[in-house]
Amino acid sequence: MKIWIIILAHSVLMACAFRSVFSSKEKKNISKVKRHMRGVFDFFDQTDQKEFLLILGDTDGESGELSLFLTGTRNQTELIPTKRRRDLPFSAVDNQTGVLIIDLPYFDTAFRNVYIDLMMAFTHKLIFEKAKALRILLVMPDKGKKDIIRFSKLAVKLVAILDENFTDISSSITLVGAIKPKTSKEKVMTMLKDVVETLQDDMGFMIDTLNATYGNKPEDDEWIQKKLWWTKELMYTIDEEDLLAGFRRPGKNGTFWSEENRKNLRKLFFKTDDFATAHGSFEVIVDRKTKDYISNIDTSVFVKRGVLRKYTQLIVSAVLDIEFSSENAAHLDMLRSSEHKINKRTQNYLFYDGYVSKFKNFDDKNLEDYCLKAELGANIWSTFKFELEKLEFFEKLRGKYSTIRNYDLRNILVNEVQKHWKLASGSF
Repeated sequence: MKIWIIILAHSVLMACAFRSVFSSKEKKNISKVKRHMRGVFDFFDQTDQKEFLLILGDTDGESGELSLFLTGTRNQTELIPTKRRRDLPFSAVDNQTGVLIIDLPYFDTAFRNVYIDLMMAFTHKLIFEKAKALRILLVMPDKGKKDIIRFSKLAVKLVAILDENFTDISSSITLVGAIKPKTSKEKVMTMLKDVVETLQDDMGFMIDTLNATYGNKPEDDEWIQKKLWWTKELMYTIDEEDLLAGFRRPGKNGTFWSEENRKNLRKLFFKTDDFATAHGSFEVIVDRKTKDYISNIDTSVFVKRGVLRKYTQLIVSAVLDIEFSSENAAHLDMLRSSEHKINKRTQNYLFYDGYVSKFKNFDDKNLEDYCLKAELGANIWSTFKFELEKLEFFEKLRGKYSTIRNYDLRNILVNEVQKHWKLASGSF
């Protein structure tokens, strides 16, 4: 009894360790974060594009200059419904290939508050996870080596997000430099190679800058050293595979437009056979101040766990009612009527193992279809996925996956079948 009291007391203390009271200003900012998350989630949930071309760090020149130049259009779609801001991502679908171009000009920026950092980190998570195939353009600042710290932050953050996918994707990353008026392509390519060689040799100059962003605790130092090493590996890949390109900035109103350059870049960047497919998970990257903020608050303010529990039960019940329950009842009747134990064991195995295999291989479309068949409501499946996406996001930030398993629909369905399997096996 005393042990249970101690465990309960410890649980209460752990719960109390997370702050759950927020000021009016905080509540307003939290609401903005949730609206942004919903907008980005809906965008990717509704898009049919599977191949993404990411443009990272194009902050010089006109807004979205490279993405607009490649598509030959002035039409852009924001990933969230808000007033146009240059620090937010925007996209354009390439009409010829169907590739979704996503422009993230301030991908590497240390944001001024934790709320914007959370918005962008959630956006980055969905972008990388939803793409079936990726090509990435790292845009070098126009000042080249004079702005090497800014570019290095861009490269380090990309490598950090790629995490275990680095090997799969590194050969689909191209370093792009802008060719300004009265500047030759050769000069720009030399500048790009100079930056690559510098970063291959030594990135120690970045440690203080990265400490200021990601923290200077012992675990932060170890993390930074690993990311610097992988960034150097990226530079070696770019150098060895000659993953360099130059684009002529068209300037305001297309004054310096080069159609020849545009066509050559399209041949290089839109060859979808060269797009990479990731096979592992991506990392969620935020500043140290954001990570500290999340580690000290009750994330229930962002994630509706009650809704997740309710909808998990609804969806599982719907699938079992439509797909399994009546068949299971008929199977049990058959077992009771049969007199041969050996035949019963075989039939029992084939019946339940078939359902275990079926539920294990369910995809999201299968589960969504059952929600529709059961007439659970148009928003049940979408809301479930959104809340689950947020839960996974915050658990990744904390480095813990203690509750996400509770909402694994496939695993829950398999467990339900196995329970019935065990009961049926005990009847003979």
